[in-house]
Amino acid sequence: MLREIGRDRKLQLVTCFAVDRNEKFSRISKGDLADRVNVVALDVHKDLVQQLRDMEPKPDVVVSKLHKALGSSDERSKQCIENYESLQNSEYGGMLERMNMIPLACEMKLVDRYSMVDLLKRVVRVVRKISGNKCDVGVPEWVCCDKEHMDIKPPPFPVVVKAKSTAVKQMGVVFNKDGLDRFMEKSQSEQFTLEQYIPHSGIVFKIYVIGKHTYVAGRPSLPDLCACPRSLQAISKEIQGEFTTYPTSDACNGYLTFYSNLITNREGKVSCLSLYDHTMSELSDLEYLTVKLMQEAIQSEWGIDLFGFDVLVDKNTKKHYVVDVNVLPGYKGVDKFRYHTNKLFLEYGERYALATDVAYLRSADVLAEYCKRHLPEWDHVRSPLVENLRDANIMKITPEGDPSKAVLATFFDTQHPTRRIHDEKNFLLNITSALSAAGFTPPLLHTATAPYYGCKRYLAHFSECPPGSRPFCELLRESLNTPAVLDAFAALGKELRRYHNFINNEKFYNSIVDHHFGLFEGLPLCFPLLENWRRKVLLKAEKLRWLSEQWGDLCNAVFENSDVEEVKKVVLGRLRSKYSTQVVFGYFDVSLDSILLHSTEGLQGVSLLSTSFCGPNMAVHDFANLYTCLLTATNEETADTLLQTTAAAYLESEAAHLADFVSDCKAFIPIASLINVYKYVLYASRSVPEPATSPELESALLEYKLFKQYYAK
Repeated sequence: MLREIGRDRKLQLVTCFAVDRNEKFSRISKGDLADRVNVVALDVHKDLVQQLRDMEPKPDVVVSKLHKALGSSDERSKQCIENYESLQNSEYGGMLERMNMIPLACEMKLVDRYSMVDLLKRVVRVVRKISGNKCDVGVPEWVCCDKEHMDIKPPPFPVVVKAKSTAVKQMGVVFNKDGLDRFMEKSQSEQFTLEQYIPHSGIVFKIYVIGKHTYVAGRPSLPDLCACPRSLQAISKEIQGEFTTYPTSDACNGYLTFYSNLITNREGKVSCLSLYDHTMSELSDLEYLTVKLMQEAIQSEWGIDLFGFDVLVDKNTKKHYVVDVNVLPGYKGVDKFRYHTNKLFLEYGERYALATDVAYLRSADVLAEYCKRHLPEWDHVRSPLVENLRDANIMKITPEGDPSKAVLATFFDTQHPTRRIHDEKNFLLNITSALSAAGFTPPLLHTATAPYYGCKRYLAHFSECPPGSRPFCELLRESLNTPAVLDAFAALGKELRRYHNFINNEKFYNSIVDHHFGLFEGLPLCFPLLENWRRKVLLKAEKLRWLSEQWGDLCNAVFENSDVEEVKKVVLGRLRSKYSTQVVFGYFDVSLDSILLHSTEGLQGVSLLSTSFCGPNMAVHDFANLYTCLLTATNEETADTLLQTTAAAYLESEAAHLADFVSDCKAFIPIASLINVYKYVLYASRSVPEPATSPELESALLEYKLFKQYYAK
């Protein structure tokens, strides 16, 4: 008996706040997309486990913020944390871990200024590496101290003194050691950070992040300071602070005390600009690439999508300093707060629900029952055989005793391709339908869909399986220089030529290429894909390099060869054939387990199974991918023969260009292999904390060896 698939109801968003923010989140239920989201507030001061037991439906997404309670020591705050930890240890702990967009472990790191600054230093190193040191970004020089150990050497005065807990908003500016001792003695905090003062023209840039959307607001901050008591007295009144004086022989006889939240909130209405409006005069001091990379690095480091961070720009050097990070900030002035947060919550909920349902469908018994219910002439089928053709993403289902009815099931456990395109929600269905209608993939029989919080999503499609078909990779187990094998690779070359030239089909170009890929304006996708995956790997590499010796070696290698612009320049300078550089509709994924081999009336034929990576690309990339696949599976002599056979069939009557084209295929290996290195490292990162046993890691190491070998030629 099949269970119901989908979530034909509103998304259940559950909030859990130590300080009342329900008013802010109640606005979500009145904003854009509100008809798809239901907001339920938990009372963190009561039994959270019982509240969840009584709740129906159960949460789809959880948003919590316990920052204030984590930074306080009163009994009410302690009880709040105890209630939440009881929930973590209950039968709902696993659900909470999956669905909470702001994990408690992340908040605990950010409430401790020591750990927050250490993490920011790591983030800054990654940003510098990704940008090739083009981003002048840092963390202010700082030291930690406490009242019992005050004999440390502070940064050069003046110094900003902050409590260790980020929940404490009281801060100070001191101008000498005497002022530092007096401020710390008077403060109720016991531990502090002493931070280099950055002259920043009295403006702090508040960066607000909601998933992929980033907003910037310039807000009042500490005015530029001098050690003049009269000036500091005036500034203290301006920022609602206090200037405390004491007898001293120094020029400045006092220190400044203030509350950071009172300074930044002292203006009335605040307007935020999208980061993409960075050319506007209000953000003239803010460097777009630096802020964007900081956003991506923080998201990768902490795994959060609702956060803010503060940036100071040194008025003299223009160097950017990141000084604070907080989760779920106020988003003051973000005019699209309701829409973007609702959209983000729906994406989170859909992602988990869809992955859960796809995993359910992949079960052999469930898959067989689904086919009986939805496919023609399957209602009386018994005991079908289910086998994987490509991991668990493509499966072959064959009825017992009747292989002519075999079908292929391709699953979409994510609706988003691994690159930026237009209309990404409909891309997989559109591209599959178009390629199937043109005969590149087997004919479609059925598409599995279900509603998720008011919107239809695609789980899988079912296609005919050509009679006598088998995975192309099985050829590698046979004698590879036989006529049958060579005919199969020739058939692959002809099909790739037809596939590549499909970009010239007017209907296909308008409905797929222009509609989904138009923003690239003819740019081969291998280059933005290389840069995108390189950036993702570098964002992860700081964490991954310490997990094992193998990871460390590989990540160090990736760091050392992160200048992809130089690699591109060298490789493109080696290409000779006009057929290599022409923009075609590329397959991207020419690994032999993504191709189906079949025979029709004695003629070899192939079908391309995986469509999720396809797009406008250079023709030579597919052949370089094929060659790397052959090199890792056979010897170089055999790989050369099979590449030559495939390329000859691809060029057809243009045999005069064959030698140059084959040479270009090998010359392009450094780019193809480097893309594969980054891809496999990202895949392998999912196997943490035991990455050394990952087969993807072994593949990444093999591809890196090919990169080094062919880049040196």
